[in-house]
Amino acid sequence: MPRRAPTSTDVARLCGVSQPTVSYVLNNTPGKRVSDATRERVLQAARDLGYRPSRAAQSLARGRSQIVVLHSPSGPRITVAKEFFTALSARLEAAGWTLLSHFPPAGGEREHLHRLVEATGADAVLDGYGDCVDDEELARLGVAVIPLIAPTAWQLALRIPLRLQLEHLIGRGHRRLALAVPTEAVEHDAVQARIEEAHTWLTSRGFDAPRVLRWTGDLEAFIVTVTDSVREGVTAVAGHNDDTAIPVLAAAAAAGFVVPDDLAVIGIDDTLMARLTVPPLSTVRADLPSSAFTALADRLLAALEHRDVATVASQPAFELVVRSST
Repeated sequence: MPRRAPTSTDVARLCGVSQPTVSYVLNNTPGKRVSDATRERVLQAARDLGYRPSRAAQSLARGRSQIVVLHSPSGPRITVAKEFFTALSARLEAAGWTLLSHFPPAGGEREHLHRLVEATGADAVLDGYGDCVDDEELARLGVAVIPLIAPTAWQLALRIPLRLQLEHLIGRGHRRLALAVPTEAVEHDAVQARIEEAHTWLTSRGFDAPRVLRWTGDLEAFIVTVTDSVREGVTAVAGHNDDTAIPVLAAAAAAGFVVPDDLAVIGIDDTLMARLTVPPLSTVRADLPSSAFTALADRLLAALEHRDVATVASQPAFELVVRSST
């Protein structure tokens, strides 16, 4: 017969206090004074018994769900974020919060978010792109919106790697450039801003406006797109990220073009696949020191607990990684 899971009553019996006292300690109930000695006895008894409080019961006692939704709609993503989200999830879990990641399909992102918040009773939304701060529906639901990065900072985060790409390609002697973007993200404000930034940067220096190549997931169609671009004089492509630059390599190879002689290609992210392509893909790497991840998570936790409502994220540093594709 399976062993019965310990309860708060078992904890109370072991350390000689009342069950409500155990609840006050384990739930950090505000306004309830418990001596340090008693608190330590309760915590030690819970550890000895292997007791884990019910998350649902804790939420009921606190009057909130302790759930935060990480909202990251279709659009540019930086691989370095994965390490941050891992640290963030662990930090929130230790503090009694649950992190739900929300990566909705393109189109209707806000409606998806509203339904998720209503279904889970989430207390807060961690806004990946800083575009939900003025969301009236979230305000009606009483949900705190905490921008992970301010919109102006996000524009800067896009501008730096883009300029590194463009400067590298121009420095290699290329004069007709194209941008490769994923179709599902092309209407996102940040992606449009990136296209406009490339247009302004190139034309202000006397170069042609960049051609925009849309990657739809259909390689045969993309081969035609890349072939037409090369025939019209494009000699280099700056990918929206590595995942978009790699199909350019595949399309170029299928069309018989030699990279980088006929077409140079560069991405953003420095993913593992970028190092395994033939030829290896030049890219732009985003770096944050490991200590920054814990610091960012702590600032977010402070914001969730209303000790700080400022934007919580820091600006990563970007580094050009030159490989054989350029």
